[in-house]
Amino acid sequence: MKAIVDEKRAWLYLCAKIVAIVFILWLLFGVFFGIRRYVGISMTPYIADGDLLFYTRLDRDYKSDDVVLYKKDGKSYLARIVALPNETVRASKDGFLYVNNEQATDDSVCNDDIEINNINSTFSKQPFGYFLLNDNTDDAEDSRTFGRIEESDIYGKVITIIRTRRP
Repeated sequence: MKAIVDEKRAWLYLCAKIVAIVFILWLLFGVFFGIRRYVGISMTPYIADGDLLFYTRLDRDYKSDDVVLYKKDGKSYLARIVALPNETVRASKDGFLYVNNEQATDDSVCNDDIEINNINSTFSKQPFGYFLLNDNTDDAEDSRTFGRIEESDIYGKVITIIRTRRP
């Protein structure tokens, strides 16, 4: 009889351990951190299609050059912060981006007059939100398309990238 009670107690103890481990994993990767496989080419060559991203939801002290995951129109995106809230963003006639009158990009990132005028008239003077730009600016949607991204739309900051095998 005592063996049956001890066996039940061992099973209950094992179940309690499993529940505790599942709760801790949920807390770590559901609340504090996140894991996501990146699909796309908008951040190449820095982040390639298929790379595994670890990001933190705790650190909300974003700085220029941080890579963040964000949502817009129900979809998830990945981009680099170019300008913080209250920083002015301007596009020159040759397509270069300027933040607080300092050149922020080495290459021309604005493709036509519509995009340049849109940045200069709409997005540059907003005191809220982050101006985000993809590394691969030719084939991507970022703040040039969406405008500034509010902090509430940012999932978190990428802290680690695990490269996947390439063929």
